[in-house]
Amino acid sequence: MMSGIKTVQLTMLALCIATSSSLVNASQKNRTELSQVPTFSLGMNGFAGEISPGERIYTEILRGPQAAADFKSILESADATPEAKLYALCGLKSQNIASDYLRKFMENAADAAVLTGDVLRRMPFRELAEHIIDDADKCGKQ
Repeated sequence: MMSGIKTVQLTMLALCIATSSSLVNASQKNRTELSQVPTFSLGMNGFAGEISPGERIYTEILRGPQAAADFKSILESADATPEAKLYALCGLKSQNIASDYLRKFMENAADAAVLTGDVLRRMPFRELAEHIIDDADKCGKQ
């Protein structure tokens, strides 16, 4: 009887480890993919009114258990695109991270590609970041 209980316990432990490993791998994959997005876009876009791939990844990260850590990692990364950093700012703002911390990242001199509806344009990163930090609604309702 005791060996049956130990077998069940070991099986449960193995499942927990596998699940945990799967979550870490998914988090890493999402963080890597979001870091490379070429456009920043929230809401419905284009004639068909679809959500951008970047926003889909952003939403997955936002719903994850380590969202704040993932977004901080992207924001602090030298390799992340300016567009990815805008998503990270949105994510951290929605996690109620202090605006003073977020303002440290506004000095990015790059422009960012922003898709609104069916219009793609380049805008100053600083201006976009300022809007995100000052108005959480700029990141959409989650």
